[in-house]
Amino acid sequence: MATIQSAFADVDDALVSRQKLAEQLAAQGRLVAAAREYARLARLQFDGGVAPYMTVLQAQQALFPAELGEAQLRSSLFASTVNVYKAMGGGWVAEAETRAQAAP
Repeated sequence: MATIQSAFADVDDALVSRQKLAEQLAAQGRLVAAAREYARLARLQFDGGVAPYMTVLQAQQALFPAELGEAQLRSSLFASTVNVYKAMGGGWVAEAETRAQAAP
């Protein structure tokens, strides 16, 4: 009985983790979109002669870490999806096939 409860807890934890990461990724996506818009507007201001190039550089400096964070969160989300699969017993078919082929 404890094993079953532990298995359900593992699946629940994996699902909650995946959901939280999905929410974080959505928020990070909004941040990236805002940073891209800031960079676009800064470039337009520079091209129009209204702002110095330093404004464009600052906008790009804000955009790069946001994009990097988004990529890291996306990677974590993929890993959490794998963890959900593993918690639900994923991979047992491959293991069964390996054992069946190894048996005499």
